[in-house]
Amino acid sequence: MLTLKKSLTLFLIFSHLNAFVLGGVSNVYAANQVVDTTKSPTTFIDTTANGVDLINIANPNSVGVSVNHYNKFNVGNQGAILNNSKVMGTSQLGGAVYGNPNLNQNADIILNEVGSTNRSVLNGALEVFGKNAAVVIANPNGFDCNGCSFINTSKLTMVSGQSRMSDGAITGFKINNDLTSDFIIHELGLYANNTNDVDIISRAIKLRGELQAKQDLALKQGNDYYDYTTGEVKSNTNAAPIEFGIDISHLSNISAGSIKLIVTEKGAGVNTADGDIITDLSNLEITADGDLVLKANLSSQTDINLTSHHGDITQSGDIKAAQNIDINANQTYQNEGKDTIAQANLAITANTVNNQGGQLAAGGNLNIAVDTLNNTRTIRKTIRKTH
Repeated sequence: MLTLKKSLTLFLIFSHLNAFVLGGVSNVYAANQVVDTTKSPTTFIDTTANGVDLINIANPNSVGVSVNHYNKFNVGNQGAILNNSKVMGTSQLGGAVYGNPNLNQNADIILNEVGSTNRSVLNGALEVFGKNAAVVIANPNGFDCNGCSFINTSKLTMVSGQSRMSDGAITGFKINNDLTSDFIIHELGLYANNTNDVDIISRAIKLRGELQAKQDLALKQGNDYYDYTTGEVKSNTNAAPIEFGIDISHLSNISAGSIKLIVTEKGAGVNTADGDIITDLSNLEITADGDLVLKANLSSQTDINLTSHHGDITQSGDIKAAQNIDINANQTYQNEGKDTIAQANLAITANTVNNQGGQLAAGGNLNIAVDTLNNTRTIRKTIRKTH
């Protein structure tokens, strides 16, 4: 009888605590997330007292990966929480949050994968509660990010594709080559200011708003496969051609410690509208098989590397590096009256260089390897310092 009374008391305490912490309970459905219970029978959704979605992730496997399958994975304006804590505590978004009953250990990687035909719409913050973890969102239907941000996330990977796993570890992703599965950052932007590594992978990446990351930011375009271990993106030649794999067609600022914009598909290029692309710790790299159309101002505290393997590079914004600038165009490098200034070395390789009123300057070596040079302004080795 004493044992029964003790158990009943504990149940009543837990029920009271649950009612305090949670606004409601749903094992299968929440407005923004729908768990695929056939593949993830233990993952379930709750709501905190202040109305934030609480995702109780599955227990991680032997290599630390929590695998969670959904029919729908969205983040509303109020945000959402990935519960990676075994004990009760206080989250930034949701206030008091109980420990995830699924967990025997904390996850190192939290995989969130959509298996339906729904795009992921991310309009708020996604917080990892408990031990920080790498967050992966895989959705072959694409993404719309409009004011999304990330809290307590050590690494962020968002890919328009389906995961591939071996012995419990994520090995890579099969990228959906349908152009409707694009990744779009809308006017309210994407902010990962406290996340060290951010990788966005899709066949088509479109920026309409600001993009910020703490350290390493990479936008990677391809139509075939993304290797999660090496970060390499592969493309094949079977897909219909596209002009720009990365299209920054509105005023959009991008800032991070280092930035890579990489387009691997044959003939596809990078287009940047007016704005600023800035790195404050390491290199800025823009590489494509096709054309680079660079209207944005590019700035780096170290090096800037621009490469078009089979196309032209057209510059109509300033390019300035605290160290080196390396420009490689398979065909023509066109400077439309803007400054290209390297505090150390400047190297330009192209079949043709058209410098129409722009300043090409280096504090160290200046090397221009071309067949044809058309120049209407200064090319000089010494840089005048301005204050």
